[in-house]
Amino acid sequence: MNIGDLNPKIQMVQQLVEALQRQATQVPAQREALLPVAVQELQHALEELQVAQEELLQQNEELALSRQAVEAECQRYQELFDFAPDGYLVTDAEGTIQEANHAAAALLHVAPEFLVGKPLLVFMAEGEWKTFHTHLSRLLRIGWKETWEMRVQPRGHAPFDASLTLAAVRNVQGRVEGLRWLVRDITERKQAKEEICKLNAELEQRVIDRTAQLAAANQELEAFSYSISHDLRAPLRAMDGFSRLLLEDYAPQLSLDAHRYLQKVRDNAQQMGQLIDDLLAFSRLSRQPLKTQPVAPAELARQALADLRSEQEKRHVDIAIGELPVCQADPALLRQVFVNLLANALKFTRRREVACIEVGCQYTAGQCVYFVKDNGVGFDMRYAPKLFGVFQRLHRAEEYEGTGVGLAIVEHIVRRHGGQVWAEAVVDKGATFCFTI
Repeated sequence: MNIGDLNPKIQMVQQLVEALQRQATQVPAQREALLPVAVQELQHALEELQVAQEELLQQNEELALSRQAVEAECQRYQELFDFAPDGYLVTDAEGTIQEANHAAAALLHVAPEFLVGKPLLVFMAEGEWKTFHTHLSRLLRIGWKETWEMRVQPRGHAPFDASLTLAAVRNVQGRVEGLRWLVRDITERKQAKEEICKLNAELEQRVIDRTAQLAAANQELEAFSYSISHDLRAPLRAMDGFSRLLLEDYAPQLSLDAHRYLQKVRDNAQQMGQLIDDLLAFSRLSRQPLKTQPVAPAELARQALADLRSEQEKRHVDIAIGELPVCQADPALLRQVFVNLLANALKFTRRREVACIEVGCQYTAGQCVYFVKDNGVGFDMRYAPKLFGVFQRLHRAEEYEGTGVGLAIVEHIVRRHGGQVWAEAVVDKGATFCFTI
């Protein structure tokens, strides 16, 4: 109940009092008849006034509690303002400071109470005044928020880089009544950014220098490859050729040991020639550009088998090529992968009565894994880390020919495509070579 609700009741009590006063002048008989009614009405009115008074007291208590809650809320927001980690200022529309928190006072090196009444402009570095006015004018005309970076000049200290965010408080007519400022020291951030730019520049220069070094190294490698290809082949050809002539022209005069020695010279010369060919092929991989395109791995595997037809003659070889999904790869290089893996499978199943070789794929964790599987001699998994190294062999040359470069070429090609290659095997049970592209 409020004061407005009491007015009619007060007027009614006043009217009852006036009526009693008039009745007091009337004849005794009439006065005695009206007196109980008047007393009853007056008593009822007093009871209502008492109830109204109690309601007013309760409302006063509630208002007091509400005021305390509002004051506590205002105090909480004042504390949040005062102790915020960033500088906050309140100014009028012209930029005159009306309130500042402790962080702003610390940035400007002026106590909060002494900031009040001062133009914020006096704390901007002299060369930044035009920028300050430009952003302030634009916000007053059309905006509600502006953020920019500039140099702030605290009292008695060196200027620093700051980020200023300005927001306008507008009335219902849209006129600016006040401004709210956020001032943040970004000196460390700018220094970190400059340091990152400096490091990036140094890194770019190092990349340029490293690229030049690699280019020079490639040129040296080209020269070295040319030397191997020509200078080393000549004596190898001479060794092989003269050994062959001795075997052909002087065979009757040579002992069995001499025959055997000359044949070993020829075999080693030819093996050295093959090693040089493989080494050159491996070195060319790094310089050969990667020309990726959609390719059909199954077709490349069939082409590789056609190249290895001589390895399948006079043998019982069962080869199954499954459905292999199309992938993005360099067709010539991926074909070389299948040539090397299938050549390995054919070589190490040579002693099997029936050689079984499977080319397929399976999906692991959503990724397509291609594989070449055989039932050959396999190998001990303890030596698996050595498989893909250059010139690494797990079997003696007398048992299985080769230079130990084929799998290194496979690993290099797969890695250039962003994939991985690995092998799983059981001794005398076979091996499976897997790779991703």
